Amino acid sequence: MVNGKTGIVQIVFSANGTGRIEAWYDEGGFDIYPFEYAYFEDKDENRWYVEFIWTGQYSIMFQDGVDYEVTITTSRLLIGDYLFERQ
Repeated sequence: MVNGKTGIVQIVFSANGTGRIEAWYDEGGFDIYPFEYAYFEDKDENRWYVEFIWTGQYSIMFQDGVDYEVTITTSRLLIGDYLFERQ
């Protein structure tokens, strides 16, 4: 679900701390949502988190300024409850 619509989502992270979410909606249409991000580690809990800072007009899927637990493997990215597979 993206903005209350079903669709396909691609999330792109650039090495410079910026990225974008590209959403293709099942009912038609396409949106790009730019963001900045920062990773940080909670050494007490031995966990990694990512914070999204939305730089576009809208935020989707993730709340601005909220920390989400991140799990990364060679083929998958789990951000909070959202699972992404590497393409």
